[in-house]
Amino acid sequence: MSLTDLIPGKRDKQPNRHRADDRIARLEKHLAAVQADNAKLLNRQMAADDYFAILIDDRNQVYDAWRHEGRKRAEAEIAAGLMQSDRDQAIADREADAAELAELRVYKANAEAVTVPPMERDTTAIEDQATGPIDVRPLWEALGPVIRVSTSGASADPGQPRAASWGVDDTQPLGTTKGVT
Repeated sequence: MSLTDLIPGKRDKQPNRHRADDRIARLEKHLAAVQADNAKLLNRQMAADDYFAILIDDRNQVYDAWRHEGRKRAEAEIAAGLMQSDRDQAIADREADAAELAELRVYKANAEAVTVPPMERDTTAIEDQATGPIDVRPLWEALGPVIRVSTSGASADPGQPRAASWGVDDTQPLGTTKGVT
């Protein structure tokens, strides 16, 4: 018996056995676990790489669309400016043409004016005959007195009472009429 055998806890311990086969088996288990973790991590790394590649492609498409929109907007602004100047030029041309047309119409009217003195003018055509002065008087003076046509009391004279309306007996003198039942 040795001195270490008398120390409690040390006696119950099994003697260390350093067998190479046990250590190799433990290391192979550990190596298999590490390889499984590496395979799992590599799969995750590939999935993350694919995801980031898709994100980068989407970002590039957005940037390309943004640049394309900027070019299209610049082209549209240039086209709008050109259309505005074309419109302004067309308006100016139209106004110039209208002024020229008015001058030409005046020239044509002066060139084709009838300059024959009245005593030499042929007035046999109905449209060339002279007209008399137009009688301009109020209608009640031009027509004369208004003649009463109806015996119902209706009159064209505004000073007279109005005729009875429908549904009212108009055979009676005004003021004594009663509704028809």
